[in-house]
Amino acid sequence: MTKILIVEEEDRIRRVYSWLLRSRGVEIIEARGSWEAAATFISERVDLILLDLKLSDIDSRDFLEIIQEYDPEIKVMTFDAQPVEQQKKIAPAAVDHFDKSQSIFVLLEKINNILSSKSYRESARYRF
Repeated sequence: MTKILIVEEEDRIRRVYSWLLRSRGVEIIEARGSWEAAATFISERVDLILLDLKLSDIDSRDFLEIIQEYDPEIKVMTFDAQPVEQQKKIAPAAVDHFDKSQSIFVLLEKINNILSSKSYRESARYRF
């Protein structure tokens, strides 16, 4: 089963995305901030991290760098209220970016594209 870590401080938003992805058969782990998220991806293998760019406990760029230093194979997609072009400037190393004002179907398509990419399918982690 695909496992996605959602890093979002706002409970309501995190729960909505979690519910939506669980209804699609995805295993979801929720984190309210960087400390919870780091504890999770260190102790559990995740297929994708959805990272909100407005974390209060660390700069998102720094956190993305920490994730990549720990495991360069972890896929990270930013999701934020900022336009995608702005997210690309803030976090160019992320595999994709999602503007929360976009349709939820855009998010699902982006996740599917990330997890079904040839390089990802060849790894043992692909289960979407």
